[in-house]
Amino acid sequence: MEIANTSSRILQLRDTMVNLNEEIHQKNETISKIENEIVKRNAIIERKQSTIDQYNKKIDQLRSKDGVSTDGLFVSSSDPVYVYL
Repeated sequence: MEIANTSSRILQLRDTMVNLNEEIHQKNETISKIENEIVKRNAIIERKQSTIDQYNKKIDQLRSKDGVSTDGLFVSSSDPVYVYL
């Protein structure tokens, strides 16, 4: 009788382990997808920041070259960028 109970308990625990391993696998896949999306979005942010930096350099060059007063003129990441040089 005790052997049957132990065998039954082992089977239950094995099923639980299989289910938990499946759940872990699914969560790991979700984490991987999210991490990949983060990498993509960081690359986009870096490209945009690089563009903003280039525009700010052009503004600084114009300021120093022409002596034009551009106090407070700069491009930030929240500004729409419409610079025509």
